[in-house]
Amino acid sequence: MPAIATLPFTLTLCFSFLFKYLGWTFFAGIAVFVLSLLVNISISRCNARNQKKYMKLTDARIKVTTESLNNIKMIKLYSWINIFKGMIKEKRTKELKFQFIRMSYIMLTLGSLTFFPLFLQIASFTAFIGTKHPMDLALAYTIITIFNLVQSPIRMLPMFIG
Repeated sequence: MPAIATLPFTLTLCFSFLFKYLGWTFFAGIAVFVLSLLVNISISRCNARNQKKYMKLTDARIKVTTESLNNIKMIKLYSWINIFKGMIKEKRTKELKFQFIRMSYIMLTLGSLTFFPLFLQIASFTAFIGTKHPMDLALAYTIITIFNLVQSPIRMLPMFIG
């Protein structure tokens, strides 16, 4: 939570330092930053919607399972075992299919949280070097350190927005 609370101050300070070191080529990095923020927020919202749907499917399966356990004597008496087993299996199959969708979105989130920070640095360095600016080792390490300061709270942001 403290990283999120200080996010505006951190971003302002880091962006001003990056602008100082990179000049106008820094705006290539800003474009990637905005794109990554939009993508991560949309993925996070999809995750939240999927979580609600998954909970409804789980609730439906648990409801049928609880009903069968509460009425076990009657189910055994009338030989409804296969009927209830089929109902539970059907609910569980739907739940597992949706679980695959949820896990796909989680993998997409983790992939974007790895891809975009690297792409942000690549875009900024490419624009800087592509405009014939000299790059020495001290400048490169300074810029990478500032990028790492920017990225740490941003990686946590989708968890709070979704």
